[in-house]
Amino acid sequence: MTRLLRSTTAGVLLVLALEVAVFSILSPHFLSAANVRDTLLTMSFIGLLALGQSVVILSGGIDLSVGSLLGLSNVVAAWLLSPDFGHAPWPAAPGVAAGILAGTAGGLLNGLLVAGLRIPPFIATLGMLSAARGVAYWLSGGLPIQRLAEPFGRPDLTALPLLPGLALYLPTVAVLVATLLLETTLRRTRTGRHLYALGGSEAAARLSGLPVGRTKLLAYGLSGLLAGVAGTLTLFQYGAGDSRAGVGFELDAVAACVIGGVSLAGGVGNAVGPLVGALITASLQSGLIMVRVEPQLVHIATGVVIVAAVALERWRRRGG
Repeated sequence: MTRLLRSTTAGVLLVLALEVAVFSILSPHFLSAANVRDTLLTMSFIGLLALGQSVVILSGGIDLSVGSLLGLSNVVAAWLLSPDFGHAPWPAAPGVAAGILAGTAGGLLNGLLVAGLRIPPFIATLGMLSAARGVAYWLSGGLPIQRLAEPFGRPDLTALPLLPGLALYLPTVAVLVATLLLETTLRRTRTGRHLYALGGSEAAARLSGLPVGRTKLLAYGLSGLLAGVAGTLTLFQYGAGDSRAGVGFELDAVAACVIGGVSLAGGVGNAVGPLVGALITASLQSGLIMVRVEPQLVHIATGVVIVAAVALERWRRRGG
């Protein structure tokens, strides 16, 4: 398995290098500082969702609600930090923590539905996708929440007492730290082994006495937690809450996982692959926009990449 994971990661790194080379030739602005920063930000948000998604897929499930949980976390934090809703604005730290907890609660509820009530993951998380987006829309009234307590009202958080420019890359730092922690967990802990075993065969995991229900709850809870972190980071970055934040990101997260070598059948994958897959997805979207491809075709290209990645995975699992 280790050899397969290494070959998969090396393969996606090669695809990324080729992608960067092609778009650098087609557009002289592709590697500009501004575009690199924007691409890294997009990768960071997709990457955080993809990391959570990868844990769920490794356990044999799927989480379609990550984009909506991102939006819910974003709006909950903004709603608490804004003076426009009939309450005193919360301090920054509790408001941000509440936003993260909102995403985590949504993920845990997904886990309870899947592990406790045995509802199929597709159905349970599809319901959460709609419900979380509805709550976000209800809290915000369908409008952006723009008047926030300091320092969130300042673009890019340039006023935060951090090293110069660091706040601009806070999401990127977060996704790198999350990747390191998750990779360590998957490779070196009992929980990681349980996730792989559960995804390989739930029946065998139950017969072996593994805590199947608890492992599923942990997987969906972690997915919700990372969605909550991503949602509050969008608030940090853009200084506003928006119920539409994260729309469609669940598909980008699944694409990043599949491109990064996480098997949709469960039990195969790592944390580094989805991070590189998120960078490939973000670079593809950025590059196509740079060469002035119409937005509709950008979505088509992303869909083609997803299908191609799944086809490649099936071919690889059959032994070529």
